[in-house]
Amino acid sequence: PPAPAPAAAPPPPPTYYESAGTYPAWMTKIGTALMLGGGWEDFTQSLPKSETNSGGSWNARIAAGTRQFVGLEAAYVGGARSFTVLGTTTNTYLVNSGLEGDLSVNIPLVFGASLLEPFGFVGLGWQHYSTSNSFRTADITATDDVMTMPYGAGLMYSYGMFMLDARITWRQTYYNNMFAAQGAKLNTFGAGGNIGVEF
Repeated sequence: PPAPAPAAAPPPPPTYYESAGTYPAWMTKIGTALMLGGGWEDFTQSLPKSETNSGGSWNARIAAGTRQFVGLEAAYVGGARSFTVLGTTTNTYLVNSGLEGDLSVNIPLVFGASLLEPFGFVGLGWQHYSTSNSFRTADITATDDVMTMPYGAGLMYSYGMFMLDARITWRQTYYNNMFAAQGAKLNTFGAGGNIGVEF
């Protein structure tokens, strides 16, 4: 009699997303995320750096393409720091907030339900700076609106829907007026992290 046919190989176990059976296939292939985070930030040029302290920063982000080699991010970003110049009143702060969009280049490394992803990014944005108490001096105006170019790198990790990332960010600024009397720009450097969910 003919030899029996070899047994078929068992099917691979379902992925995290297949077993969950909740999210559309296009989401699982592309990867989308919602994140909140914060960190530390300081100016890079000597004049604004000498007249303010380093401060805290915060952001809220939506990302697409977290499981692709190229992704997109849209973010609300903000920060605050106190002044050190003579003549400032108590609790005088420089506050910034704005919007930015980033293009990211990712290296997604998938291990079952886990994802480890180094990434780099560059983008464009806008930020509004204002001083509390309408504080100003001969060198400092009370408000300023600047164009920004954020760029940097980071590392993201996710397990299932849970996501963490850590990143460093430089922001080049254009159309500066706040320290224009001294020719200084509001360029910044910062480090921080985010926590969120990935779909």
